Amino acid sequence: MRAVLVRDNSPGVTVFGGIKGLKRDGDRLEETFNEIQPDVILATISPEEAEGIVNFVKEPYAMTLSDYEMIYGVNLRNYGEVETPAPIFTESARWSIHGGVPLIGLDMTEEKFSREYTQNVSTRDLLRHSVRKRGLFKAKFSESTAEEFVTKWDAMVNSIRGLRKMEELRIKEIESNLDLIISQGMYHNILVVSEFEFYPRIVEFLKHLGYGEKSE
Repeated sequence: MRAVLVRDNSPGVTVFGGIKGLKRDGDRLEETFNEIQPDVILATISPEEAEGIVNFVKEPYAMTLSDYEMIYGVNLRNYGEVETPAPIFTESARWSIHGGVPLIGLDMTEEKFSREYTQNVSTRDLLRHSVRKRGLFKAKFSESTAEEFVTKWDAMVNSIRGLRKMEELRIKEIESNLDLIISQGMYHNILVVSEFEFYPRIVEFLKHLGYGEKSE
């Protein structure tokens, strides 16, 4: 999914939302790059993740997945080919490398995330998270689309209060950093690459800043 947003005397912003892990959405993002030719890519990952994905694209290496990531990937395969790291972000890295375009992570730095996680996720939350993992492993997902599956998955994982709070803190950080970059006026054609879960919030946030959605 994609939205083009405009505001007088401000850089144009295109927001691309994709399912994290689906090759299909990485292919669609490549088409978007070719079409709009952005001068900066803002991604809903941390600055460290952005740097790491660029390094991965330059020199691929074996990755270790968490139990949650493996369960998610196994179920996501019902909706299309799955790749790790997420194709929407590896395609962003490729465009950054070959086009000389900055790839900037909008999410919390790893240091800030660790600090907030310690403050907001309790031992009880961690125990519930471990129990929930076993439930997800046995769960049967029968949703008809990848978007419906991800929505259900996200609701199940973030039903734990501490993790739900962390997701809210992440989106607030993404919004704050996006606002800062826009206000600096350094770029004229901004592409925001977002995982599906955050896409509606980002579009609504830009509208709150005075942007209007342009029909494509």
